[in-house]
Amino acid sequence: MNYQDGIEKKKQRGFSLIELMVGLAVLGLIVMGILAAFPASRLWISWAGEKTMESTYAASVLEILRNNSLLLQQQVLEDGTWTAMDDNHEDEVFTFVLGGKVIKAAVCPGMITSITARAFDDQVYYDGVSPEGIYQIGSGDNAQRVFFHGSLIEVNVEIDWAEGREGYQLSTVISSR
Repeated sequence: MNYQDGIEKKKQRGFSLIELMVGLAVLGLIVMGILAAFPASRLWISWAGEKTMESTYAASVLEILRNNSLLLQQQVLEDGTWTAMDDNHEDEVFTFVLGGKVIKAAVCPGMITSITARAFDDQVYYDGVSPEGIYQIGSGDNAQRVFFHGSLIEVNVEIDWAEGREGYQLSTVISSR
C-alpha cells in the first residue's frame, strides 16, 4: 500500500471523531483569539455574562417569594405596597423580613436589589382576569383558563449596580397558595 492509496482510503471513510474534535478545537481557539484581539468583543462578552447573572439572581429572588407566597400576601394586605431594599451592597447576602420571617438570598457584591410587591390590578394587564381564573396569553381556541386560589400579587425585582452600570428588572404575578 502506497501513500496515494492511504489518501484515497481516507477520502472514502471520512474523518475520525478524534480528527473532527481536534479540528473543532483548533477552530475554536482561532475564533477566541480573534475575539480577544478586539476590545469591543470583550466588552460584549462581559455584558452578556452580567445580564445572565442578573437574570438568574432576579429569578431566584422571585422563586423565594413564590415559595413564601402566603407571607407575601399577608404583607401586601397589611402594607398595601410592600418593598424591600438592599441597604448593604458590599455584602454577599440580601436579607429582608417577610411576614415576620427573616429571608436571605445570596447576592453578588455590588448589586443593589429592590423588591416591590402590591395587589395585582387586573385592569392594567389583562381583560380576561376574573375571580374564576386568568387567561394565558393566546386568543380564540388557544386561550386556556388557569385557575388560582387566593389573591394575585404583582412583584417587581429591580437590580442596580453600585458602580452605576445599567441594571436589570424582572416582573411577574404570583398567586398566593
